[in-house]
Amino acid sequence: MSEIATYLHGKTLLITGTTGFLAKGLIEKILRYAPEIERMYLLIRTKRQRDGTILTAADRLDNEILPSSAFARLRETHGDRFMTVMHEKIHALTGDLTLDHLGFEPDLYERLMREVQIVVTCAASVTFDEEIDAALQLNTLGVRRILEFAKACDDTILIHVSTAYVSGQRKGRAPEVPPTPDRSMAQEIGRSRTPF
Repeated sequence: MSEIATYLHGKTLLITGTTGFLAKGLIEKILRYAPEIERMYLLIRTKRQRDGTILTAADRLDNEILPSSAFARLRETHGDRFMTVMHEKIHALTGDLTLDHLGFEPDLYERLMREVQIVVTCAASVTFDEEIDAALQLNTLGVRRILEFAKACDDTILIHVSTAYVSGQRKGRAPEVPPTPDRSMAQEIGRSRTPF
């Protein structure tokens, strides 16, 4: 068993951004290489269809996440039991990072604070010309809400995943070094024309 699988053994996770490409791959890898997790909660927003019908978190799990090609190996491994095995480990929760308490009812929020040991947030707006208010709600305030949740939990670690603008236009290795507080990002990557 790998160190990661050993660490994840018996743990309960909360993952956001789960309908996105990156999170689907993460979910599959965890289920394949660390099947002894206790459970995985996926925070999933409801989605309004063009015909006005609403897809619930459970609908989106079954129709958008699990059918993904990311789960091909697990489908092959589990065959006809694939959906049963997935539902034993994965629990879809209707939530929204733009809402207080992640859009959860108070009882559920409190229960999750006691149960969850690992929070992985992959959620972000990937509309790169998003209206500033919408981008701020999800990409900044949503992260703050997740951080507040993780801090309120009994004993939880938070992993924040970001897929865009991480290294600007750098080429090659991009070591993770904390930025200097009094320098702009343009200065940090060597593209500033001004000293501040």
